[in-house]
Amino acid sequence: MENYIDKSNDEAIKIGDFLIKDSTLVKYIGNESVVKIPKDINSIGDSAFENCTEITRVEIPHTVSVIGKRAFKGCTALSEALISEGVKEIGNGAFSKCSSLTKIKLPLSVTKIGGMAFAYCHGLKEVEIPNKSTFIGLSPFFGCKDDKIIKVPKDRENGIGWDFFMQKTDKKDNK
Repeated sequence: MENYIDKSNDEAIKIGDFLIKDSTLVKYIGNESVVKIPKDINSIGDSAFENCTEITRVEIPHTVSVIGKRAFKGCTALSEALISEGVKEIGNGAFSKCSSLTKIKLPLSVTKIGGMAFAYCHGLKEVEIPNKSTFIGLSPFFGCKDDKIIKVPKDRENGIGWDFFMQKTDKKDNK
């Protein structure tokens, strides 16, 4: 595996198919269908995988605490995102326009879900919101088809804003 400094990306270091700066994965430059984020990564930067249309599965290790804004936006072939316990924040639009994504189970460690996080994920059928989510941004499922099952913790359902289900679902399953 060759390492070098990429001057065009603020001194990011290329390791395999990744550009990394200060333990943040700033850009994916590969073309694999299955991507395993290295365990020495602490965060996935904004737009790091944006429009990587060949990715079908991504595995995010427990060492990652933040998935940045638009990190996987437009990854239209992404059907499976395995998010490990340890991820605390999912940024605005992080998985927006991932039209092949069918199910997402967020680990209990997730406390923040950004606005439009799963917007326009037309294939999404089931989402499970963890009990510890203290912040859910505006319209996290905007533009999704209306046949979703979104599992919301029973004690949190009164704290969800009107826009949460806007254009997203007519079904709700409470834990």
